[in-house]
Amino acid sequence: LIGVKTDNGYLLDKYAGCKVWCVINNESCNSECKIRRGNYGYCYFWKLACYCEGAPKSELWHYETNKCNGRM
Repeated sequence: LIGVKTDNGYLLDKYAGCKVWCVINNESCNSECKIRRGNYGYCYFWKLACYCEGAPKSELWHYETNKCNGRM
């Protein structure tokens, strides 16, 4: 059995290095979160970004490694 560290946070758009954006669409964020092995996802309205609970850390956006160049 191999353990994978999970966390809560904004989903990472691996191509652009930004957060995965949304506009009040919990269904698409939840689907994307589950595709990435998370438990539950929703659109965090104030940040306009998909938030995912229980996803592997490699699937989440991190401020320290932000490569989005000031976008979102």
